[in-house]
Amino acid sequence: MSRSPNATQDDGINLSNGAGIPELVRFQKHFRDYKLFVYGGLNCEHILFEEQVDSTKRLILHYVDVERHYHVIVKLTAATA
Repeated sequence: MSRSPNATQDDGINLSNGAGIPELVRFQKHFRDYKLFVYGGLNCEHILFEEQVDSTKRLILHYVDVERHYHVIVKLTAATA
């Protein structure tokens, strides 16, 4: 069964007030082929969100509290250097 790439409409995720842990859980359920990591800093030990998903594919985000914004991390080793 193929799922639409539009997780927000398909899964009823409302991003009008931003995205917190409940929205991340829904995104993880939608993108079950990927393991979602959210870091609260550029320290690998500061993980804000990580579900137990059995996948080698990863989607890594960096949450900046001051901006209240998520940034995609393409290479974790480069981001932490």
